[in-house]
Amino acid sequence: MPIVHKLGHQIGDSIDSPAYVDANFLVYYVVGAQRVTNAQILARNVMGDLLAQRVTVLVSLITIEEAWWATIQELYCRHIWRPSSPNAQCKFERGKAERNWNRLMQHKDELKKIVGDLQELRNAGADIRFVPEVAKSFEVCQDVPDRMQSHSLFSADALHLSLALSHARTLITFDVNDFQRVLDPSKDLTIMLLPS
Repeated sequence: MPIVHKLGHQIGDSIDSPAYVDANFLVYYVVGAQRVTNAQILARNVMGDLLAQRVTVLVSLITIEEAWWATIQELYCRHIWRPSSPNAQCKFERGKAERNWNRLMQHKDELKKIVGDLQELRNAGADIRFVPEVAKSFEVCQDVPDRMQSHSLFSADALHLSLALSHARTLITFDVNDFQRVLDPSKDLTIMLLPS
């Protein structure tokens, strides 16, 4: 069966197990912003269906690292950045973030919340697992450059795809622009593309 793209999600839609979640899904589910967005609501609804359907949820260390990085950027925008005008959009500046690292790390509990929320779900009975299996690590990593070339993906997204192809039947992502161009008739994977 070829790769299938599924755009969006309605509460109660069936999700094939196991399902690998991309970092942006995790960020919308756990972290969120100061105001509730449609993407956050959608992520919570999808997670609700994953749990209700007893789908095995797979996360990777790169998923966690990217979620931490997005959280650091959000913390920077909330606590370090000062707008030049009322309608200015926050622009993350790595050097300025590094100079204010102690100030950012005063909010490290928000970083811990990412893994903590997953651990709470697991403690409550959810089947949440880390991938990859060590035995498949070399194989998955060797696959990444090919995925980068064949699907025009940067390394992190190619790694997410390789992990999903190796371990999952579903890949859940809000990264519609990058993953909608992933086509491979020889692979069996559903890519759930969630609009942000």
